[in-house]
Amino acid sequence: MDVTVAVVERVPWRNLRVSLPEFAGVWAAAEGLHRAQVADPRDRNIFAGIVTVCRWLALLSSRAPVTGRSVTADPQSIEAEVEALMADIDAVPRPAWLSEPAGWADGIVATLDWAWQAADPPLNVGTAYR
Repeated sequence: MDVTVAVVERVPWRNLRVSLPEFAGVWAAAEGLHRAQVADPRDRNIFAGIVTVCRWLALLSSRAPVTGRSVTADPQSIEAEVEALMADIDAVPRPAWLSEPAGWADGIVATLDWAWQAADPPLNVGTAYR
């Protein structure tokens, strides 16, 4: 998917705790890397995890990245996903989705942590979005 200015302008500001230009830059870079590095667009690698969360936060997907529920991203549902993520990380044994395939869960965890908790971005791309 192309992360265009028109797409970015529709991202609800309430779904982010990072700046919109930073969000757009990371999202666009992840989309490009995902396209460039995987033969099958259904591959579940780190870039797929990042774009899954970004698309959900931007309201381009209704499937929540952690629970898989069909729910629109808004502050309440994002917080619920973060809480479910924390519960999954602390669970013994850990849920299967956290260990398959390599990178998928890492992308989801890092992106939710960044976009909602304002942690370090999952990709270092700077804050400029063109």
